[in-house]
Amino acid sequence: MTVKRILSLIIAFALSVTAFSSFAFADETPDPDITASSAIVIHLDSGTVLFEKNSDKRVSVAFLAKIMTVILALENIDDLNTLITVPALPFYRENDKLTEGERIKAIDLIHCIMLATSNNACYVIATHICESEEAFVDMMNKRAAELGATDTLFTNSNGVVKGNKESPEDFSADGVQHTTASDAAKIVTHALTIERFIDVNAAEGKRETVTFEEIADTVFYKIAKTNKQAARNIYSSNRFRLGNDELFSSSVSGIKTSGNYLGDSICSVKEATLNGLGKQRLLCITMFSERGEALYNDTNRLWSYCFSNYRYVKLVGEGQIAKTVKVKLGSNTDKVNLISTSEVSGFIFGEYSRDKLEYKGVVPEYVTAPISKGETVCAFEIVYDGKSYGTVEFAAAASVTRDELDYLFAQISDFFSSIYVKIFSILIFLAIALYIGYAVFYNKKKKRARAKKVRNRFRF
Repeated sequence: MTVKRILSLIIAFALSVTAFSSFAFADETPDPDITASSAIVIHLDSGTVLFEKNSDKRVSVAFLAKIMTVILALENIDDLNTLITVPALPFYRENDKLTEGERIKAIDLIHCIMLATSNNACYVIATHICESEEAFVDMMNKRAAELGATDTLFTNSNGVVKGNKESPEDFSADGVQHTTASDAAKIVTHALTIERFIDVNAAEGKRETVTFEEIADTVFYKIAKTNKQAARNIYSSNRFRLGNDELFSSSVSGIKTSGNYLGDSICSVKEATLNGLGKQRLLCITMFSERGEALYNDTNRLWSYCFSNYRYVKLVGEGQIAKTVKVKLGSNTDKVNLISTSEVSGFIFGEYSRDKLEYKGVVPEYVTAPISKGETVCAFEIVYDGKSYGTVEFAAAASVTRDELDYLFAQISDFFSSIYVKIFSILIFLAIALYIGYAVFYNKKKKRARAKKVRNRFRF
C-alpha cells in the first residue's frame, strides 16, 4: 500500500469521526451564557428547579434582606395603615426622603423598601416591630430557617454589604451575612404567597387586598402628606417594569433589584407559554451579574433557555399497561396485565424520547390466584433520562378466579413438600428399615437355633 493511499485513508477516517461527532452532539443545547456568578430558575406552581448555576454558593444577601424585612412587616403588623414615627436614622437621606420625627404609614414604608431600596425604611420597620434592630435580625434568621433557608445569615435589616472592590467580604467566613440563590428562591417563593387586607374606610367596612407581588410589581407610588413633608412620589428602578425603557416587558413582574461593588442582582417573575402547560410563571434569581444591562440580559437568556427547552410531559398515565405477569392456579387465564394506579408527569429537557424512560423495580415471577382487579402487585420508580420522577404502584388490570382442583393438588403438593413432612417421612422410613433389619436378623437367629436343635437330636 502506497504512502499516498495510507494518508488518504487516515484523512477519510478523521473526516468520518468529525461528521459522526457533529451528528451525535447536534441535539445538545449549551447552557445559557450569563455573567451572574450564581443563578436559579424555578417553576412557581410546582417548585421544580429548571436551571441552576452555583445555586448553593454563598453570596451576599443583597435584595433578600429587604424582602425578608417586608415579609416580617406583612406578617407582624396588624394594621398596615398604622402610623409609625421615624426615629433617628442610621443612613443619610435617601430617595424616599424619610425624616426623623415624621409619622408615616407602615404600607408606605414597605413601598419605600421595595421601590426605593430604602435602608432607612428597613431600620424604621425593624425598630417598630422589635425593641432593637438586633432583635429584629434574630427574627429574620429564625423566619429564614422556618422557610427552609438553612444556609442564610442576616446581620442587619437592609443587607448592606461591607468592604469594597479592593477588600470584599468573604461570605464563607463565620459571622458574615450570606445566602445562596437556592435559599433566596425559598424565601421569595413564600413571599409571593402573602396576601393582606387593608381597611380603606374602616367606618364603612371597605377593605382592599394587597399582596407582596403587587407591591413588588409597583412602578410608581405616592406617599401622602405627612406631619413633616408634602406628598411625594417614589419610583421603581427595575427596567423590566419601566414602560419607556427598551427592556420593558409586560409579562415580567418585579420583584427586586440591588447592586453593589460585587455586581448587580435581580429577582423577577415572567409569565409565558411552556410546552405542555400553556401560560406558566417562572421565578428567576441572578446574583452578581456584570453591572448595567448585563443584569437584564442574563435574566432574559435564562427565561428564553427554560421556556424554549423545557416541556411538561405525562411520563406514565393512570391505567397504563406497563408489565404482564404470570398467574398460578388461575381458572380462566395464566397471566394478567399490570396497570399504573396513578399518573406521573414532569418537566423534561428537549424532545421526549421513549428510549429514555425506565421503570426501576422488581416484577414478581408470578402471582397466585385469586386476584382482585385493582389489587396492588408491585411498584416502580419512574426514571427519565437518569432523573427520578417518583414511584407508581401497579395493580392487576382484571380479576382472576382460582381453579379449585389445581388448588387442591397444589395444597397436597405443598403438604408433601413441607420440611416437617419430609423429616417425618424420613423418620418413618428409618423406623421401617430398622424394623425390617431387626426382623431379618431375628429370623436368621431363630433359624440357626432350630438347626442346632435338630443337629443335637441326632448326635450320638
